[in-house]
Amino acid sequence: MNPELTLAQKTLHLRAVACGRDHRGAEANLVLVLQDVERSGLWRKFDRRSLFAYAVGELGLTNSVAGMSIAVARTAMLFPLLQNAIEKRQMSVSLASRIVSCLTPENSGDVIAYALTHTCREVNEDCARRNPQRDARDGAKPTADKRIKLTVTVSRAIYDKLRRVESLEAQCNRAGGLERAIEAASEEYLARRDPVRKAARAQAKASGKAAASPEPCTYRDKQNNTTYDPVGSETDSSEPTRLPMTAAQRHAVHFRDGGMCTHVGASGKRCGADRWIDVHHVRPVAQGGGNEPGNLTTLCSRHHDLVHQTSFPIDGQVSWIREREVTYRSDLK
Repeated sequence: MNPELTLAQKTLHLRAVACGRDHRGAEANLVLVLQDVERSGLWRKFDRRSLFAYAVGELGLTNSVAGMSIAVARTAMLFPLLQNAIEKRQMSVSLASRIVSCLTPENSGDVIAYALTHTCREVNEDCARRNPQRDARDGAKPTADKRIKLTVTVSRAIYDKLRRVESLEAQCNRAGGLERAIEAASEEYLARRDPVRKAARAQAKASGKAAASPEPCTYRDKQNNTTYDPVGSETDSSEPTRLPMTAAQRHAVHFRDGGMCTHVGASGKRCGADRWIDVHHVRPVAQGGGNEPGNLTTLCSRHHDLVHQTSFPIDGQVSWIREREVTYRSDLK
C-alpha cells in the first residue's frame, strides 16, 4: 500500500519506521548484553542479589521489562533457533516472551516457526493450547483507592462454591458480587482457624473474668510411676519430659508474636513469615525447658529447622536468629 503523502508526512513516516527499527534493535541488544552479564556474573560485582536486581537497580529498567528481558535471554541461551531469531531481529522480544513458557526441546522448532508467521493473538492461543498452565499464574495489581485487582484461575467446583456464597450473602441483603463472597468465605475461615484470632478471643475472655490462682496441676506417667509439674520438669526424677502444650499456652504465644516468625536476620530485620509456623521451645525440654509462654516462640519451618540443625540457642548468643526478648517485644509496639 502506497498512500499519497505530502513531503512532511513522508518524512514523519520515515522517522516512525526508523524509531520502530531502533526499538526492536535496542530490545535485542538488551537481551544479548544480559546474556553476557549472566555468564560473567557481573551483577555480583555490584553487590546485587540477582540479575533481576541488577537490571532494575543498575540499568534503571522497570520490573516488567527486566523480567521479560531476562526470561527471554535465559531461554534463548537454551534454544539456538530462538537465539538466532533475536540476533537477526526476526522476532521482537515481546513476542519471544509469549512463547518462552511453552518451549521444549521437542517443539521448539514448530513453536518458533509458528510465532514468526502469525499474529500475537494467534501465538497466544497456540501457547495456551500447548501449555494449559501458562495463564494459570495468580496475580495481584494495585488499582485506585487502595484496592487490588486479583487474577486467579480456579476450577469450576471452586467457582460454583463462590457463587453459592454470593447467593447466600445476597439473601442476607449483603450484595457485593464475588468480592463480597470472597470476603465472607475468608472471614469465616479466619474466625475458625486463625490462631492469632483464637488467641485474641481467649485473651478477651480471660480479661473479662476475675483473676484466679489456678490449682497446682501435675501429670502422672503410669509407665514409670513418676509425676511431672506443669512446666515439664519431673518431680520424682531429674529426667525432663515433654508435655503437650495447652490451648492457653499456644494462645498466649500466638497473641504475643502475631502468628509470625520471630527470626531476626543479620540486618536486624525480622523474618515475619506467617506460613508454616511452629511453636518452638527457646530452652529445650531436654535441658529443663517448659511450656510457659516465656520459653516459647514462633518460627517458620525453615528457621525452626535451622535452629534444631545447628543446636543454637534462640536468645542471647545468636542475634541473627532472634534478638533478646526485651528488644523483640519493643519492636511489636
